[in-house]
Amino acid sequence: MKKWEGELVERRGWEEVHDGLEVKLCKGPDGVETFILCRSADRQEKEKAMHERFSKRITDDLERLERRLKRAKRVANRSQVERQIGRTLERNSRAGKKFQVTV
Repeated sequence: MKKWEGELVERRGWEEVHDGLEVKLCKGPDGVETFILCRSADRQEKEKAMHERFSKRITDDLERLERRLKRAKRVANRSQVERQIGRTLERNSRAGKKFQVTV
């Protein structure tokens, strides 16, 4: 997708083939192949909803971890807490890049 990012965001060249579905023909990097890029409004909404769901999961997990650490009678092992945070971000990797967590 990164290879085609410029083509995807460019407004020119898109043709609507169905309601909410647009396509664009693009030459391949070697100039021999032609690729068909597709984008749809429904897919954009689905991606947005998925990112919001993953972000909420990360937020909920981090808040739960924070409450647990505040209630703890002993000082938590820093590396163990970092691993727990890493697992949370890994499980929800689509939204993990939005977060910067400091222990």
